[in-house]
Amino acid sequence: MKWVLGIDDANRSEIIGSQWLAGVLMPKDKLNELPKLKGLNDSKLMTRKKRFEIYDWIKANARFYTVPITPERISLGLNLNLLEADAVSEIVKWATYTANLSEIYIDNWERNEVNFWKRMAHLGFCLNPFDFKWIIEHDADKKYPIVMLASVVAKCESDLEKDRMKNKYGDFGSGNVTDPKTKEFILNNPHAPIIKRSYKTYQRWLKEAKK
Repeated sequence: MKWVLGIDDANRSEIIGSQWLAGVLMPKDKLNELPKLKGLNDSKLMTRKKRFEIYDWIKANARFYTVPITPERISLGLNLNLLEADAVSEIVKWATYTANLSEIYIDNWERNEVNFWKRMAHLGFCLNPFDFKWIIEHDADKKYPIVMLASVVAKCESDLEKDRMKNKYGDFGSGNVTDPKTKEFILNNPHAPIIKRSYKTYQRWLKEAKK
C-alpha cells in the first residue's frame, strides 16, 4: 500500500509559544475521502471548534507526528529556517520508517524550492529526492487536503499548548505581535520562558519601554 505525507507548521509568526511542525500520513487510496470532510481548509481559516472536529477525525483515520520548536530553543538565536528544516527532516524520516511512502507534500517556508533543498542538504539530509514524488510549494495548505490536515494538527497542538501556558502564566491574549494584550503581558513578564526573546519585536518593545 502506498502512503502520502503532508507537512505544515503553525505559530511561526506569533511571539509566544512553540512553533509546531506536523506530518500527517494517509494511504494514497483514501485521499479521495478528504474532500468530503466538511470545512477542511488551511487551519488559519477555520474556527477552533472546526479544527478540533477535524483533529478528532485525523486521530481516527490517519497517522501523524509532531515536532515543537520551543521558545527556549528559538530564543537561542538559531536560524529559524534551519530549525524548521531540521523538524521536517525528522518528520520525513519518521514517515519512511512508518509506511511505504510514495508522495510528500510540504508547505514551503523558504523563498523557493531550490533554497529548500539547499537548507536540507546543509543539515546532511541524505534521502534521495528521487525516491518519492515531492511537492514543495508556497500555500500548499490552501491547495492540498493532506497538507491541510497537517496544518490542523500543528494548529491544534499550538492551541493546546497555549491553553496550558495560560493556566500557568496567565492570559496573554493570542500571542500575536499585533495583540495589545500580548504586548502588555510581555512587558510585564519579559523573562517568561514562553516568549521568543530572539524576535526583533520583543527586543524593540523592551528597548522602547526603557526610554
